[in-house]
Amino acid sequence: MIAELSLMVALAGAQASAVQAQAQDPPRPVMVQAPSLRPAPTPASGAQAPAAKAPVTPPPTPLIGFWESEVTSRGGIGTALLVHGDGSCDFTVTIKVEFTYTYDGATGKLVFAADAQGTPETTLDTTLSVDAFVVKPPVGTAITKTRVGTAQDPERPILGVWRYPHASGGTAWERYLADGTMQFRLPTSERPSTCTVTGDRLAITSPQMKTDAKYEVTGAQLRLFGAAGEPRLFRRIDGGRWYGKSDLTPAK
Repeated sequence: MIAELSLMVALAGAQASAVQAQAQDPPRPVMVQAPSLRPAPTPASGAQAPAAKAPVTPPPTPLIGFWESEVTSRGGIGTALLVHGDGSCDFTVTIKVEFTYTYDGATGKLVFAADAQGTPETTLDTTLSVDAFVVKPPVGTAITKTRVGTAQDPERPILGVWRYPHASGGTAWERYLADGTMQFRLPTSERPSTCTVTGDRLAITSPQMKTDAKYEVTGAQLRLFGAAGEPRLFRRIDGGRWYGKSDLTPAK
């Protein structure tokens, strides 16, 4: 503290001396330079103006929409591609699994059928209201799922999309369809990208990836052909994206 006070006194003394010296010196005339009348230099003949950025060509209408890979890995990992009309797109890696279910509104019993992967039939107790769906697993605490959008059918309130915090730390999404199918999605990463179409080729570019492949759209199916010639198949999702970019943050 003493050293700091000494330094402040020394600085104050130096400032006072400078002010004193300026007060004793006679004022000096200020020289004002007249503005230059010379014309501004012209650019060299070889100089070129910066090139304007070429506008992004919108992708063909059949390609615009939300697509999901038809094939997943053994763990259910698949991909989704959302193509916008302005040439931007979102490439999402997601866990993608489907179940067959039955629901009894009178008892609140939700039953998932056994599947070909060896998952046994599972029965869960539930409580369902307009916007909240509480599921009680056989072991552990109950999970509260929140409705996305509005109820589709007052007689079958389970139908529609629900989201909830997943044990992995992300947000899980479930869509219950009228045909008894439940679609489960757990997005793990999303890459905002640019989709560029040149002839019959589709280039998807982002900071994390770059792919350029021949593509074909036939009805609701998109084919991307790799170097080996084997196509990756994508299916158009009616109604557009129901999970994705803004949904990667944990559900509240």
